Amino acid sequence: METANKKYIITMVASQEAGGEKDRTKFTAPGEFFEENGVKIVRYKEFSTESKTKDDYYLNTIKIFNDSKVSVAREGSHTTRLFLEKDKLHRCHFRTPMGDLMFDVMCTRLNDSLNDKGGELDVAYNLDINGHALSRNRFVITVLEQ
Repeated sequence: METANKKYIITMVASQEAGGEKDRTKFTAPGEFFEENGVKIVRYKEFSTESKTKDDYYLNTIKIFNDSKVSVAREGSHTTRLFLEKDKLHRCHFRTPMGDLMFDVMCTRLNDSLNDKGGELDVAYNLDINGHALSRNRFVITVLEQ
């Protein structure tokens, strides 16, 4: 996959269901999409409504290792790292303003149609804490070549 000089638009649609409440967010930004050592990588900066400077953002990096393994790293003032492997339980670390938390994560769906022209990554997973269901989550990342 040759993407060194190409430009991409990344759209992330995320939904969460917890305690009977549903939430959905959508975010679009310019970003990178490339392959390195057989791993597909999607990377983009996310600025929040509270961002005060051009350096006040989260750097989101999604690595697609194969059709059943994905990692998601969100780095900034609070760090989140998810390792998602279809039908396998993993313990993941979240750094929040209130302190560090560990969650059990079970990936229930992982569909990857990304290629050098773009495509889509569709992932669903459940978060548990201390053996109790916390939330059902899904994100769909669309990569469009400009």
